[in-house]
Amino acid sequence: MSACRIWLGGIGGRFGGDILFAHNDTGSDNSWNESVSVDASSQSLHFRPMGRASYVGANHDAKLTAKGAAELFWGMLIQSLQG
Repeated sequence: MSACRIWLGGIGGRFGGDILFAHNDTGSDNSWNESVSVDASSQSLHFRPMGRASYVGANHDAKLTAKGAAELFWGMLIQSLQG
């Protein structure tokens, strides 16, 4: 059986500024596999992945929508379930 954990946390001195993903549901908040943070361009607000994930199909330079961020984390969970 596989599980994951998703939570709000801070990286690099930001308090609660990131959404973090871990491949297990136990452990400290200092152990995570990927995160996304809110970023802004002159055109939009978007999520930017940290780029730690290495699953197939990951685009670490992407400007993700909320749906795109959810799909990033979902893809990481599914990959771990598939082996």
